[in-house]
Amino acid sequence: MNHLDDITPGQALKVMQIAAIKDATSGNSSSKLAHRDAVCCYAKGDYKHARLRALTSLAHSVGILNRSYIKALNV
Repeated sequence: MNHLDDITPGQALKVMQIAAIKDATSGNSSSKLAHRDAVCCYAKGDYKHARLRALTSLAHSVGILNRSYIKALNV
């Protein structure tokens, strides 16, 4: 993983896409809120926080030991 200050738009978007897929099937409101926050951060150009909020969304929807979370963590 790159240093957090070096997050590119593509890296943030990839994590957000993984989170969106899992969030769609999750009934967890915390997951949905974190994903909305990620989208807002991305729209503002804050890719570091977009990635972090997308990871938070994944943590709430599938857990930190899930393959999707680990994959997103290493993007």
